[in-house]
Amino acid sequence: MNRITLSDKPVKMIMENDIASDIVYADKQIKDQFDKIANKLMSVNDPRDFFFVVLDKKETVMGMITFDEIKNVLNKKQYTKKFGDLKIKPNILLYTDSIKDAMNKLRDEPYDIILIVDKNCKYFGKVKATTIQKRLNELFDTLSS
Repeated sequence: MNRITLSDKPVKMIMENDIASDIVYADKQIKDQFDKIANKLMSVNDPRDFFFVVLDKKETVMGMITFDEIKNVLNKKQYTKKFGDLKIKPNILLYTDSIKDAMNKLRDEPYDIILIVDKNCKYFGKVKATTIQKRLNELFDTLSS
């Protein structure tokens, strides 16, 4: 298998699925999630890797929040804002879409993160521009050995 045929495989093969720290709920206020925000800020080396996925009560993806939205709210001390008020339209792919689709979307879209969802728009994982090539190489090495 070469890298070209590998890029036709489903994106779920290279996505990161450690999603618990990514999730916030639309009806929650910023002030109620300071610990979660602080932990997330301390866990990322690159601001492009900072994001939250905004879910509704049914666990459906409503949007995402990047470092810029959080920074603006914190700088303006708008702590009673709800996450649902801050959300922006995310890059989304189905977990069955191809790795090639993810690479194209990362190249063509303004954000460095793609949310991977199932057919019901439930958050399934993510693909980040900062790690996609590394994960693709790891998968290639695993499948080649």
